Amino acid sequence: DLLISTYFSIKKEISNAVTNELEPDQPIRDCLQNVWSNLLNYSQNNRDKFRFAEQFGNSPYTQKVDKEKINQYFEPVNQIVQRGIREKILKDIPQEILAAFFIHPAMMLGNENVCQSFELSEENIAISFQVAWDAIKL
Repeated sequence: DLLISTYFSIKKEISNAVTNELEPDQPIRDCLQNVWSNLLNYSQNNRDKFRFAEQFGNSPYTQKVDKEKINQYFEPVNQIVQRGIREKILKDIPQEILAAFFIHPAMMLGNENVCQSFELSEENIAISFQVAWDAIKL
């Protein structure tokens, strides 16, 4: 199906963008700050694709998607999160909860329909990351 293949393609593109310049041996906070910044930048620079992925992800079509395949795209981020949990830097809570307080806020800020007046500035990226970081760190 064209919609599903488009979704996979965009999710792969997003994963490449968020893991760009990701160095797994860097401190956990630095890695996740990079992911945060890259996700916000992607959302601003690729509004149509980002909106499509978000709308598709909230539709019944997601039941037809191989979620394991999507998760594999983001495996570098997952490995960093797992390392953060092992090193007792991040809270050892279910991944859905971690995502709700880390990935989903970035997606909301990147959604121009939800946060119309959000300005993607270095200061706002830093402030928003700090709030998300405070939610997931020990």
